[in-house]
Amino acid sequence: RPRASSSSVRVVRRERHENGGARKEEGEGGEVGRRMACALGCQRLAVTSPARASSKSSSWRCAGDGGGRGSIVASRHRGRRGALLPPGNKWTSGAAVTASSTSAEDAAVSTTTAAGGGDARTPLSAVIVGGGIGGLAMCVALRRVGIDAHVYERARDLNTNAGTGLALWPNGIWALRSIGPDVAEEVTSRGCSAYRMAMPTTVDDRAGKQGKEEVPVGGFKATLGKVAGKMIGAVFPMVMRMQNGGAGLVTIRWAALQSALASFLPASCIHLDSSLDELEVLELANGAEKVRCTFKRRDGTAVTDEPIVADFLIGADGINSAVRKAILGDRAPTDHGRVIWRGVIDVADLSATGVAIGPEGFPEFAPAGGTTMLASKDLAVGRTVAFMDVGGGKLYWAAGCLDEGIAASAANSTPISSAAPVDGDERAARGRASCAATFASYPDVTACLAVTPTGAGGLFTSRIIDRPPLTPAEASKFVGPITLTGDAAHPVLPSVGQGANLALEDAADLAATLAAVYTADTASSSGQPTIAATLRAWEEKRRERTREAQIGSFIIGSKSYGEEKLAQAIATSSIPAEDIAAYREKYPTFDSATSSLIKWRPMTGSEPLSALAPAAAMSLARWAANVATGAGPLDDNVYAK
Repeated sequence: RPRASSSSVRVVRRERHENGGARKEEGEGGEVGRRMACALGCQRLAVTSPARASSKSSSWRCAGDGGGRGSIVASRHRGRRGALLPPGNKWTSGAAVTASSTSAEDAAVSTTTAAGGGDARTPLSAVIVGGGIGGLAMCVALRRVGIDAHVYERARDLNTNAGTGLALWPNGIWALRSIGPDVAEEVTSRGCSAYRMAMPTTVDDRAGKQGKEEVPVGGFKATLGKVAGKMIGAVFPMVMRMQNGGAGLVTIRWAALQSALASFLPASCIHLDSSLDELEVLELANGAEKVRCTFKRRDGTAVTDEPIVADFLIGADGINSAVRKAILGDRAPTDHGRVIWRGVIDVADLSATGVAIGPEGFPEFAPAGGTTMLASKDLAVGRTVAFMDVGGGKLYWAAGCLDEGIAASAANSTPISSAAPVDGDERAARGRASCAATFASYPDVTACLAVTPTGAGGLFTSRIIDRPPLTPAEASKFVGPITLTGDAAHPVLPSVGQGANLALEDAADLAATLAAVYTADTASSSGQPTIAATLRAWEEKRRERTREAQIGSFIIGSKSYGEEKLAQAIATSSIPAEDIAAYREKYPTFDSATSSLIKWRPMTGSEPLSALAPAAAMSLARWAANVATGAGPLDDNVYAK
């Protein structure tokens, strides 16, 4: 997605003390972990000296530079707990946060005695930055356990025609089942439950013909005839379902999955054209922590009249995450020297290119209900192709190539692998021309390219990038009630198709973790750990699994281009050599590596999240209705109504 106009996100931790006046704040060279800063280019918050307060109220004041932003004052008082501030809604009577354009008016953040406690009618609140698969799934999951989660997405709309597809493996299906059986059913209905998987074969680039070379697939290494390949391809999905509790492979358009998840959220919970602008960790006088953030639109105006204060924040904003950069300040993602072209087409359109359509409505090279993979015989060229039936008469196709194998096109002599930045129409035209030239000897690819839409949601051209697993030193930088999910936390190469699946796992398990401590019917109301402590424990638990997924996808993706390429990739990788060696010893085969990924099960087992905290979920529904109507508290007769 295109980034918003130049802005900056500065994350600052502010500390309050019980003694009624002292406040610590580290400056530019301050203590690591007490202050986090990230430069995307924005105005910075200027801090003035603490304001004097009475014995009943101790406060600090910070004023925006240039006078454009109003003053924000946090003060101790008894009353309603801080909660998420919906756009355009001003709280009254014990408000969570209010702000004005004059310094005379104070904004208040109320305190609680327990980390996750407070008025039962005021649920825990969460801000989710990013409205992709991971962000929307997280929002649905949290609301299922009674947490008032809202998504803030920088795109202006949810693209219903995005030209990419993905595979949901058994672990992803189990994660959806945990979020809710109704969610899993809806997602499955919008995609294709694969019932055949064509065995990968190689292509002789010189002749443009499909061969029968020996290619490793799920532990098999043999020269397979066409009949044998079809038999195994039909049996494999069936065996997968039998071994994973009925959860098989579902192929689906990225946009269809996004819209399916969004359909389970109130419209008021999804805020579009909202880029993160400022982010702070607030430490209240009683030791509780909250996050305060602001968002802005592409035109530079503020999304909300007042800053948003919430109990915690989740960065689900992808591999180039602004939240991640604010926490870690890490470098750019690793570029693996490969480009991939992707698109989604109407299968019926292929007939106009001369491609024969079979009785099931799909061509022979991409059968209905299945997936097909091809690879170039010459590994040094490194061309790979995939086709997937994604449901609704749609076919997803992807073609990738190493930089050294990309051909310069007649339309533009500069290959798409060039580092020179291009945007919009120029990039689209260059990508299309480069794909056509690179795959000129692949008639199936050129046919799909010919009918791929040229406008929005058409051909997607991107480089293959990822990040290494977080190191212990990087993990220690996470402080306060802020965490990451999906590609923002653990991006993987597409070689094993696990990116979206891992994000769904994150959503299911984080919601279950928070519910067990704060909102479940069995949760204790005393002695609760802070939300930050709960997030750190969850991150540590998840890290081992996501670390293996990142290393596995790196090895499998690099090895597919030959042992020489794998050796080169390992030599230049940021992943420690001993970690790679340990992984290869633990999972010596492709079969063992992929099996470890798809056999994941959620913390809730076969139970949905809604079974953990039904009372909290009902309380959230009643509270949200109260906010929406502006009426007084709803009485218990709401059940009958």
